[in-house]
Amino acid sequence: MADKAISALTAGTQPSGTEEIPAVQGGATVKLTVEQARPRVTRTGAAPTVTDDSASGYSVGSVWVDTRAGYGYTYDLIDATAGAAVWKVRPLTFVYTTTGANTWNKPAGSFSGVFAELVAGGGGGGSGRRGAAGAVRCGGGAGAGGGRAGPFFIGAAALGATETATVGAGGTGGAAVGTDNTSGAAGTAGGQSTFGSYLRALGGGAGNGGTAANGTAGSGGTGEQAGSNGGAASTTGGTGTSGTGSQGGGAGGGGGGGISIANTTAGGGAGGARWSAWNGATGGTAAPPG
Repeated sequence: MADKAISALTAGTQPSGTEEIPAVQGGATVKLTVEQARPRVTRTGAAPTVTDDSASGYSVGSVWVDTRAGYGYTYDLIDATAGAAVWKVRPLTFVYTTTGANTWNKPAGSFSGVFAELVAGGGGGGSGRRGAAGAVRCGGGAGAGGGRAGPFFIGAAALGATETATVGAGGTGGAAVGTDNTSGAAGTAGGQSTFGSYLRALGGGAGNGGTAANGTAGSGGTGEQAGSNGGAASTTGGTGTSGTGSQGGGAGGGGGGGISIANTTAGGGAGGARWSAWNGATGGTAAPPG
């Protein structure tokens, strides 16, 4: 930027110029030079380019914020060379929780790549058997935890301008049956989670419906770390088995409670713990006969 007399600068212009001003003593003058006393900050719906440089009033330390929805990146200017400015992207974490496809947008400027980490949806549990009094009615088997993948590093050069981040939905539970002497309905498996074509974690298996003899649980979803299995129902209509704990993927749910030959209702098993800090809650009690 060409020098200007400081006194001639308009309001809001970066201070940059040279001017002689009277000295405090002796009647002489001194030359005062100011070059961009503060970094320039820009907030706009775009990314910076190589021409957002010293010739455009930017200096090293200037900040640029891309305000577009789905971007939100902040850039720091590390080289203000005219026509060859280098803007470095600050680290930013995106967390996608909306099920289905989400769009990740690649930043401009200097960055090395991304770390992606996925957890798939857990499976839905099965519903319990409906039967006559004096017969075993097993609860439904529990759904299993979804698999986990990552964190996995993907270099900037391998990434497209956009990548699809898909969040797997949790499976639905089996519908309650309304007809006597009918076994329960199975749940549905959890959906897989993916990031582009680079990383995938599979959903947890669904629990099966309760019968007069069992209520088998779903198997854990796979990934770099598998989800844990769900708990099975008691074969005698007693308390459901607790879900298996997990140290990476999702934990399995607890098996459903059943009703015994003696017409005694029992509660469901506890959900499995994830790591050692988060324990699953105990399941509810089966509905009484009638």
